[in-house]
Amino acid sequence: MKNPAIITNCICDNCDNPILFKVKDTKHEFQIGLLTILNCLKIAEQNNYIPQINVQFWILVENRYHLSNKF
Repeated sequence: MKNPAIITNCICDNCDNPILFKVKDTKHEFQIGLLTILNCLKIAEQNNYIPQINVQFWILVENRYHLSNKF
């Protein structure tokens, strides 16, 4: 059985993402990077769409992915 988690062709503009997720619906299939998801999460937090996330989480993310205070 083919593993859908293995990406054979990266079609993203920024392929230095540590993890890419393959997403599809009935008509489309695309990849979204972990850093994009984290950016969306931060924007949602800043706009009060979700509860505040512990600042320690963001520090760990910055350190883990060498983001230089991006979040």
